[in-house]
Amino acid sequence: MNTSRGALIDRHIVKTAGSTVRTMLRRNAELGHCTYAGYDVSRTWPSRVGFTHMAFEDIDAALQRRGGMWCVEAHVVGPQFWMQVAQMRTHSRVVAFVRVREPYGWYMSYYAWNVIGRQRGGAARYGDNFSHWLQGAPNLQSRMILLGTPYGYGAQQMLGERLPAGTPVRLSSAQQRSLHAIVRSAELVAPLDRLDEALVVLQRLFPSLKSTAYRRTVPSANRGPWNKRPQRRVPSGNEVCAPPDGLAACRDAVARVAPDDFDLYRLVSERFERLLLRHDDDAFRMALRDQRAAVSKLVGYPRSKGAWQPGQRRGRERAGRARGRRAGGEASVGVPGPRAGARNRGASASSRHADTSSAGPR
Repeated sequence: MNTSRGALIDRHIVKTAGSTVRTMLRRNAELGHCTYAGYDVSRTWPSRVGFTHMAFEDIDAALQRRGGMWCVEAHVVGPQFWMQVAQMRTHSRVVAFVRVREPYGWYMSYYAWNVIGRQRGGAARYGDNFSHWLQGAPNLQSRMILLGTPYGYGAQQMLGERLPAGTPVRLSSAQQRSLHAIVRSAELVAPLDRLDEALVVLQRLFPSLKSTAYRRTVPSANRGPWNKRPQRRVPSGNEVCAPPDGLAACRDAVARVAPDDFDLYRLVSERFERLLLRHDDDAFRMALRDQRAAVSKLVGYPRSKGAWQPGQRRGRERAGRARGRRAGGEASVGVPGPRAGARNRGASASSRHADTSSAGPR
């Protein structure tokens, strides 16, 4: 293995802070510490949003030909992804990074991002509401991690459509073995709630990273043809799962439909705690303090759960100004126009009412 060339491969699972980690990867690329490639590593296709889509085999060939260090965001992967990663390890230094999110927070975040908009636009394959969709989406985080293996699922599961009636809730034995093999083979697998600690460990594993600071990023909800169709009223996940009774019922429902996700999260959390014991020294603790300080300074907002992010604030400011212009005058930042007050207050309350388990980087 040639240690003068290598790749940090971020296996970006949906709703596990992949967009946030991307800001760290791109920052290192901008500083000249690595070559960024990514989002889609299953094929090469033109992009209008600044990604560098490269088929994984092309990244592998370029790594062998040009050398250097690469920062790879593997979000969309092909069916042989983990076999390709294993092949890359034979000639270059590779660090594969995977994050697993607490299942209830994951389901709430995924529903808000990718499902409820489709339901409101009448996409029947996503069910009628949160509960109906959830019943047909068992162990969805585990199934998405399995993408890129012989036991993975295709685009239907990637998009979160309800599975056919009668689909077993539990993963098969072969799927379980494949899932655990990913956990064992990846150089770093961490629970999302320990992201800062994980990034300090990651820098030790891949010293070419000169900065692990990131900007917390919350992607806006997916948009598509469903947004242009007549919209129907569908209560949000936060409404359905409002505490105390709704929250308890939703947590119980997720526990019933995602037992393998919970098993995976416990396994990853326990393994990561043992890993941290091996890194528990003064240098690590100092690096963790520096990491948190750098992130707080970069974001510019307190690291409290549910804090507004810069992009979100700018979006609210633009919306406020637009409402003011429609109402006949320029509105002050954060102050709704005369006829939009009630609607704005409702939106703000909905944004603030986020379950703490789903707050933070997405």
